[in-house]
Amino acid sequence: MVSPSPGDSPLLALVRGEVPFREDLAGPFHVLRGHPHPELAEGALVPGHRGRLVENNALDPRPAEHTDRHLREGEVRIDRNHFHAPDRAQGTVRRKRLLSCGIASSATGDQPHSVNEDQQPIRVGVAGVGHLGQHHARIYRELSEACEYTGFYEVDDARAAEILERYGGRRFLSLPEMAAHCDAVSVAVPTDRHLEVALPLLEAGCHLLVEKPICTTREEGERLLETARRRDCLLQVGHIEQYNPVTSFLEEVVDRPRFITADRLAPFQPRGTEVGVVLDLMIHDIGVILQLVDAPVERIEAVGVDVLSSSEDIANARLVFADGCVANINTSRVSLKKVREIRVFQPQGYLSLDFMNQKGHLLRRGEHGLQKEDIPLNPAEPLRLELESFLSCIRSGHEPKVSGLSGMRALEIALEVTRQVREAAL
Repeated sequence: MVSPSPGDSPLLALVRGEVPFREDLAGPFHVLRGHPHPELAEGALVPGHRGRLVENNALDPRPAEHTDRHLREGEVRIDRNHFHAPDRAQGTVRRKRLLSCGIASSATGDQPHSVNEDQQPIRVGVAGVGHLGQHHARIYRELSEACEYTGFYEVDDARAAEILERYGGRRFLSLPEMAAHCDAVSVAVPTDRHLEVALPLLEAGCHLLVEKPICTTREEGERLLETARRRDCLLQVGHIEQYNPVTSFLEEVVDRPRFITADRLAPFQPRGTEVGVVLDLMIHDIGVILQLVDAPVERIEAVGVDVLSSSEDIANARLVFADGCVANINTSRVSLKKVREIRVFQPQGYLSLDFMNQKGHLLRRGEHGLQKEDIPLNPAEPLRLELESFLSCIRSGHEPKVSGLSGMRALEIALEVTRQVREAAL
């Protein structure tokens, strides 16, 4: 076999057939980071393996699942909400629709509503300007070179007057009025209202960033995904921790996690109690852990208790993955202090990081025992990074880091945790 050319990434050598496929590269969407090769088209077949190259130099070697009814046995699933490739004839990037099961269609999709070819500012708005939505409005207003903040939709008159005074724009009195003046919208209403607000906006052709969780049920989430595909709209889910510099660092250094612990504690707030603590807080850590572990979840064990609300306020979940990795997640919204920490154990060492303060350290074995190293992170506002990425994906047609399908995967795990917690309480 020919030796890899000097300077080639392992992925490029693999695709060229210069090195054999190795099982340690076989995790779903295992990214060989730091080696961008735009000349490699997404969907390229990897020699000697049925996996295909997907976004960000990632390999998806997973076997077809029972839901992938359009695939032949042994082929792989491209678990993405949209698949995109350069359209050389037009000189633009066109997103290609996926079939309802999440497989790239063989037919080229129409030019998406989101691709802003004339580079005019993207008109954006916010549906729901409560505790979190107000920050969407603030950041969109600050990102004046990338977008035009047009206004918001809010049912509370007093809150609407406050946001108008603070950030300007206009108050839209209906969702159709908002859709007529926006190319993209952040949906930051309470979770149990996501479907009723997001669905008409998608039908009107708006690209959406829907705050996590995508919806309260699988059926509602699937309706949003189907509508986004049919209307050729970008659908991103607001798992904000995915844009935290802590997560970005973990994605770079974690390759074979064996054990993960995550703790997310917060003082009680009436806000968010329309859902239990699993959908309110734990889903943050579920999303991050699913991003780090390149294996399907095989088993879930969960417990929880109600304390101050009608649903669980404290919960613990144990996720066991097919590759042997185990994740233990502790979540509470009745704590006296705020904690957002994660620890990852792998053969090379032990990582301990703080999402809230964006700092951490690494412990690994050295010549004289354990060595502790502080982790260099560049602090940044995760929500700002998330919204910048959302706008960039709209303009370029690229798939968001947390697509509708990614949001659904986290939701399905969270719903199973919730089911076990509530069944145990009966």
